Amino acid sequence: MKISPFGMGKFDDSVFAEDNGEMTDADWPDFPTSENTSMTSNSNGNGINHFNTSFTSEAFNYQTSHTHNNNGSAVYESAEESKRQDSILELITTEENYMADLGIVKKCFMNPLFQSGLLNEDELHAIFVNWEDLMDGTSKLMKAFAIRKKTCFNGTILMIGDILCQHIPSLNIYIRFCSAQLRSCALIQQKTEKSAEFRDFCKKCQAHPDTLNLPLTSFLIKPMQRITKYPLLIKKIMEYTPEHHSDRQNLEEALAKAEELCAQVNEGVREKENSDRLEFLQTHCDCAGLEERLIFNSLTNALGPRKYIHHGVLKKTKSGKELVGFLFNDFLLLAQPNKLLNQDSFSFDRHKSLKFKIYRQPLFLNEILVEEDGMQNENDFAIGVQTNKSGMMYITAPGVSEKRLWINKIKEAKNQYLKTEQQYLQRQRSKKINAVGRLMVMIMEGINLADRDQTVLRRHPKGKLKVVVGSGKSLANRDPNGKSDPYCEVSLGSEIKRTRVIRATLNPKWNDSMQFSVKDLHEDILCVTVYDRDYFAPNQFLGRTEVSISKIMEESRNRKTPLIKRLPLHEVEKGEIVIKFHLQIFEK
Repeated sequence: MKISPFGMGKFDDSVFAEDNGEMTDADWPDFPTSENTSMTSNSNGNGINHFNTSFTSEAFNYQTSHTHNNNGSAVYESAEESKRQDSILELITTEENYMADLGIVKKCFMNPLFQSGLLNEDELHAIFVNWEDLMDGTSKLMKAFAIRKKTCFNGTILMIGDILCQHIPSLNIYIRFCSAQLRSCALIQQKTEKSAEFRDFCKKCQAHPDTLNLPLTSFLIKPMQRITKYPLLIKKIMEYTPEHHSDRQNLEEALAKAEELCAQVNEGVREKENSDRLEFLQTHCDCAGLEERLIFNSLTNALGPRKYIHHGVLKKTKSGKELVGFLFNDFLLLAQPNKLLNQDSFSFDRHKSLKFKIYRQPLFLNEILVEEDGMQNENDFAIGVQTNKSGMMYITAPGVSEKRLWINKIKEAKNQYLKTEQQYLQRQRSKKINAVGRLMVMIMEGINLADRDQTVLRRHPKGKLKVVVGSGKSLANRDPNGKSDPYCEVSLGSEIKRTRVIRATLNPKWNDSMQFSVKDLHEDILCVTVYDRDYFAPNQFLGRTEVSISKIMEESRNRKTPLIKRLPLHEVEKGEIVIKFHLQIFEK
């Protein structure tokens, strides 16, 4: 395989001189633009000339796939493509309608009920759970759709699966909401039966013109309905997406992610006791001091939904300080109650009014270390992390049986964590090379073997794209200090990578490099979304931009150095970013 590079020469980062800090107007270079660069054939007889001919022919074939009528709208020669576009439009318009419903709930029910005093803060949380998180997640997905529509060619959306692959994993917020629905409905029914004032006020809210006279409970089931509809909408798009289409593999991966999310939501709904205990901790445990926002009833990093395993009263061996330990499938949390229990047990039912504060950083099970040898008391044991044995914490259990139970539970959970994490990493590695599994065999003989390219409908990489996310300028401010903590999420197809977070600046300089496999030279689209990193709330949107591989290829054609582009951020009031591209094309 031969590599035909666009933008030959050293790929240095000298344009972005500093590795951190802010970018001032003096630092902002006047980059040459190649917006009007036309595609020309290189006649020097090298590999690039061969590629130019191929590209021009394929591009022409695509251009003739549809015509336009007098008003400029697309008229597709293929009925299948027309139905594909209709299916994509259905996905986008139903998402817009769903977002409108979420807004109606906040405006017509959620805010009025709280402002009236008929619901206190805990009751509001119990009924609407993480409604604003749902709105935020839907808003991000809608903005990605809007930018794709804005930047697509002649109104034809060639790629939609890459956006779904990027955003579906972030919809794990639905696990928490849907698993709390039974409790939410029970509280509404209880308030309605016991309080005539609450019942009358809800009817008044329901009379708002935007609600179409639908009750609150009809709106609260919409998130569950929406999450179960994603696989159906994706399947409908796939029905009109040919196997050889550049978006087919993205859609297959998006469908798998959507179905997995639905399974996780269903599991969360079934495990009511687990969900109730996680929600209890969400409202009763002060998590201030953690670097990231901790949502107990949500997905873990690599183990699927978080599950409660064990809890119990413990004491620090030296000081006798009373703590309560909570063990989950991914970490151990030690929390200090706001008042003494004065007993050897804690109960979620008996101690509903108890509040907690995190005593120390959670101990992740893949790093946890438990020791019991050499203790002065038979009830004592030590916990810590493997990388810092000097920081071991000595704990006393109420008795020997409780000590043994804790040690066994922690070791079992750790082993399961490591096993699942290893399986997850193997799946990720397999995914990168387009594998569907592993099979260990002894090959004895092969007869009339088929060509793999003719039997496996997986797209081979056509090239690789090296990207340096350089800097941002005049980003929107989202923090109280008038600044933001920006980072970029960069995706090409189902590949998603991230830059570092630069704190407290509107002119960040990332200088982070990353590499992507290019599967389709004419239809792949690189997407860059900028976020303000928040640790105790959802990350806030700072804008998004897209650039097609075909445009990078066109503008890089006659360059001897990598292409540098200054790209405006869409769907926000201001902001732009500078990115450097180096595209290499593979040729047989």
